Amino acid sequence: MLPAFSQEFYISKDEAIENLLNYISENDEQSIDFDEFSTQLSQLYDHPIDLNTCKDEDLATLNVFSAIQIMNIIDYRKRNMGFTTLYELKLVDGISREQIFLAIPFLKVDDKEKYSPEINLKNLSRLGKHSLLLRYQRVLEKQAAYIPDENGETKFLGSADRIYSKYKFQFTNKIRAGITADKDAGEPFFKSPNQQGFDFFSGFVQLQNQGVIKSLVIGDFSLQFGQGLAVWNGFGMGKSTMTTNVSKFGKGVDKYSSTDENNFFRGLATTLDYKNFELSVFGSYKHIDGNTDVDNVDNDIDYFSSFDQTGLHATSSDFEDKNTILQKAFGGDLSYRFERLKIGASFIHYDYSHNLQASDKLYKLYDFSGNENNNASFHYQWNLNHIFLSGEVAVDDQLNWAVTNNASFNISSKLGLAVLHRYFEKDYHAQFSAAFAEGSRAQNEQGFYTGINLLPTKNWIISAYIDLYEFLWLKYQVSSPSQGLDYFINAEYALSSNFNFYFRYKKESKPKDFAGDNDYIKQQIPETKQQLRAHFNYGDRNQFHFKTRLEWSWYEHETKENGMLVYQDIIYDLKKLPIKSTIRFLVYDTDGYDSRIYTYENDLLYNYAIPAFSGRGIRSYFLINYKLMKNLNLWVKYGITIYEDEDTVGSSDTEIQGNKKSEIKIQLQWKF
Repeated sequence: MLPAFSQEFYISKDEAIENLLNYISENDEQSIDFDEFSTQLSQLYDHPIDLNTCKDEDLATLNVFSAIQIMNIIDYRKRNMGFTTLYELKLVDGISREQIFLAIPFLKVDDKEKYSPEINLKNLSRLGKHSLLLRYQRVLEKQAAYIPDENGETKFLGSADRIYSKYKFQFTNKIRAGITADKDAGEPFFKSPNQQGFDFFSGFVQLQNQGVIKSLVIGDFSLQFGQGLAVWNGFGMGKSTMTTNVSKFGKGVDKYSSTDENNFFRGLATTLDYKNFELSVFGSYKHIDGNTDVDNVDNDIDYFSSFDQTGLHATSSDFEDKNTILQKAFGGDLSYRFERLKIGASFIHYDYSHNLQASDKLYKLYDFSGNENNNASFHYQWNLNHIFLSGEVAVDDQLNWAVTNNASFNISSKLGLAVLHRYFEKDYHAQFSAAFAEGSRAQNEQGFYTGINLLPTKNWIISAYIDLYEFLWLKYQVSSPSQGLDYFINAEYALSSNFNFYFRYKKESKPKDFAGDNDYIKQQIPETKQQLRAHFNYGDRNQFHFKTRLEWSWYEHETKENGMLVYQDIIYDLKKLPIKSTIRFLVYDTDGYDSRIYTYENDLLYNYAIPAFSGRGIRSYFLINYKLMKNLNLWVKYGITIYEDEDTVGSSDTEIQGNKKSEIKIQLQWKF
């Protein structure tokens, strides 16, 4: 997996993106929306980051380097009056060969002034690049919601087809524009109650790098400020094998082109960069889905009880909740950069057209209710030679607060250390937060995290972390304040570019309710999950390449469960022919859902899956990428899962009679 670098080293865009996303996704147990991130990588491949002029936040967009490594890269550049080749990264303290391999397709060293065409209609027409992507997928077996009842009607109003399209335009690194359209399985397509065709549309026009304008977006956009306590949406890493990557580097304003129908803003936003100041301002106005209560007298909405964030509109009740709530937001961020210190302040106001009614469940006692809120924060980043500090403190409109601080240390050229502390009050509310945390939001939590990254020899990489956290109030199925502990270790050995392996162990332990004989007095006993993985990569990357994985899981609470999974991948890249194929055969056997095992699957370009396997069965798929002509690519994937211990697959609307579930995916990309 780790090549011997040379000036002739070259890797295609698709393979570069696949390698990096594969590496990141294997390090997280939950399905992450990589659509936006992979699009960003595609743009970086076409317009790489210049090591001689980039800022720290530019390098952070790759999600490969830790804060201390980024600091070391910039310090090396200052000491040596710049980089002369990309392969000088080998001389930067604390960076592994694997990180260089993953990052190098998206980097460049350029000390020459290049021609930068002006923005005019002639140049836009002549030099603009277009891309059209079409994707189709479908579960082949009949699911319950598509079976007609006695009246000939189905519960889902549309077909089982999922149809996705994305158009992109790019003019150098100055102008980008795009339109995304998506129809989920079950949603009606050009028929009542969805006559407009696709259920979800997203679009943007973005101007970049024009004088003081760092970024200007009209349409759908994302925001990333500070450490994510007040405003952060888009891609962001949490706990992973990149154990020292705990500091966030906000991009400010950026375009949005993913298919997540909730986690974005819609309107106008800009980031202005003048000398050492950076100012971002934004305004958003969009409708969102909410589970509403309607007054039977005048048919008006009284309130909504929760946000509906599935993005699925396949039934009549789904359409009753679609776009029922108007969400408005505005705010900004002002930052100032000294030589080694960057400080900033963020503000956001958001309100809803109707009140969110508080839940009567005790564990939701401190959740947000009402129709408006404000968040303000102060954030900083400080480079102190071999120490990198960053943090943020934020408040809401009731002056409830949250704080996070972290430090990365370059102890030696072979050892990096990161520590992070966070404290989020139980009644702190920030709808758009995405900080480093055990929970999904910056609320009701405090914790202390320590991660290390060790390179004992040129062939070994050892990473580990320990995270001790506490929930200050109740949680779902935890009827008292509680504590949890996670720890993790990963050891990877790379013998050559054709052979590497790693061993990984992870354990999570936290309390969970145990009713016993009394349902009214809840007691907690530890819920423990353990995972052990052995993974091997071997073979010639230019032809046959193999991946073998063995994984075990153990679960203990009221009962005990065990599980195991093994798979074999065969990847064949026909360099003389425009074909690349991946075949997987997987076997799994677990005692139940609590001992489930997640695993990453190769998929269509810009489309990634991390399914969970529980019970007993086999899974197999094949994926083919065929270059039909210079600018036209085709992907086809067929996968089937056989559930050996089941007579039906799925439940409720997605139930399938029988023990098999198969899916076909087809994607076409045309660049012109």
